[in-house]
Amino acid sequence: MASRQATVEYLTTTKIGEKGQLTVPKQFRKDPGLGTRAPFAVVSRQN
Repeated sequence: MASRQATVEYLTTTKIGEKGQLTVPKQFRKDPGLGTRAPFAVVSRQN
């Protein structure tokens, strides 16, 4: 069976606010056309 290696590109950091909300920087919303209430996935990868 072939082994898969994930490619990770570091883009930016952000902070979680007092209400648990996460702000996605404007450049990362604008480029793919993400608007208000757009679905968005957060992925955690552990080795």
